[in-house]
Amino acid sequence: MTTTLPARSTSHRAVSGRFRVMLLVDPADPFARGCMGGIAKWVAQQPDWDVVVADFAAEAAGRNHRRPIADGAISLVPPATLRRQWRRGPQPVVFVSEFPDATTAPSIATDDDAAIRLAVEHLLTSRVRHVGYVPAERRCDQRRLAVARNVVAENEAALHVFEPPLTGHRLEEWLSGLPTPAGIVTGSDRRGLQVLQACRDAGLRVPNDIAVVGIGNDDCLCDLAVPGLTSVAHNLAVIGFEACRLLADLRKGGRMVRSLVLPPAGVVTRLSSDALAIDDPVVRRAIKAIRCFAGDGLTPDAIAEKIGLPRRTLERQFRRQIGRSIQEEVLIAKLDRARKLLAETDLKLLAIAVRSGFRDASQLCHSFKSAFGGSPMDYRRQVRPWDTARPA
Repeated sequence: MTTTLPARSTSHRAVSGRFRVMLLVDPADPFARGCMGGIAKWVAQQPDWDVVVADFAAEAAGRNHRRPIADGAISLVPPATLRRQWRRGPQPVVFVSEFPDATTAPSIATDDDAAIRLAVEHLLTSRVRHVGYVPAERRCDQRRLAVARNVVAENEAALHVFEPPLTGHRLEEWLSGLPTPAGIVTGSDRRGLQVLQACRDAGLRVPNDIAVVGIGNDDCLCDLAVPGLTSVAHNLAVIGFEACRLLADLRKGGRMVRSLVLPPAGVVTRLSSDALAIDDPVVRRAIKAIRCFAGDGLTPDAIAEKIGLPRRTLERQFRRQIGRSIQEEVLIAKLDRARKLLAETDLKLLAIAVRSGFRDASQLCHSFKSAFGGSPMDYRRQVRPWDTARPA
């Protein structure tokens, strides 16, 4: 999507060489805090940027009628509710949202469709054939539901939908009536905690009977959950960083500006859906060994030897329990480690390959591209754009 912006008058701050940016965000909101981490990375590379945080509550309620004293803004307040001085003023504004919006203003949002698809596919890879969906307390659930239906249909599974309101024992009764094992996608992490509590009240084992995946990966909520809640993580730091990049383009006089939709970072697996909780103790021990030692070059034969079973016997149990071979599980563990190192460290590609259990960088690149469709360095640029950014 593109939009044509009006010409912007030069402010006194721009003349003095400074660029003052107003953040219209709620610092208490986990989504906003994550985005602010990326904004901080951008500002650290821009010596002429000044950033201030506005009174979010006043802006959201339209109570702040003073003329904006800033050269631009990044806003988590929707365009329709933002006060007129920002919507129609000369200052460029970039809007950030958890959901794609029908606005024509420059904006960046999370790819909510991709987040739902990731959550459902995460459950289906565990051979769950019944997927439930529990809506969040917010909008977009009809669209999410449509995405979930498509993914479930593609995999010839069944979808079960909880119909709000969530009161009394309705959720507990609904969960008890599902065929098990089942997987539940919740529209938010807060809903995920409610589902986990309802499972405990109903005597359902998590994840053996019911596996649960949330959306948003609020660390505090997910780690507070019993058991820990698996959740789809949005790439919030990248969203904040790219919002700054878009604002910098507008500052330079850019007129045709795209609205960006950024993919989620991936699924953060915790005990609510962890394969380590599968019933077969032999396969459980083998998967634990793979996750601990795959980076050390552990082979399927060595795994079978550690477990004390013939390779062929262990292979049969793997395929019966999780639908994958030992070698496929080893490769998944190695690639997961490589992605983590690419996202969280500055290590060179060869060092990442070796630490992830690959023979060399070439083998890592080949396996990575086969699994994800792009190179390891493409992935690093996607999740760490600040490593290659230049001052605006």
